[in-house]
Amino acid sequence: MAKWCRRRGPCLLREDGKSKGKPFSTIQMWKASDRERQKHPSLAGAVPHGLRANAVIRLRGAGYSALKISDMVGISVVTVEHV
Repeated sequence: MAKWCRRRGPCLLREDGKSKGKPFSTIQMWKASDRERQKHPSLAGAVPHGLRANAVIRLRGAGYSALKISDMVGISVVTVEHV
């Protein structure tokens, strides 16, 4: 976490194209998500929020602490405990 970016807004940066190095906008993120879902029919209807919730559930099942999960997925400990 010490190496995470310390600025407001998205910290996920584009890796290619003319926008390389710039942060993803919300619209760009949804478009990228849609492209990946089209490649994998089993993900039809999946949304990033639901995927993150599933990740939290799996990590809790694997025995990780709420504090560690919070750090891993970027949500509050209270939210991890609620999922």
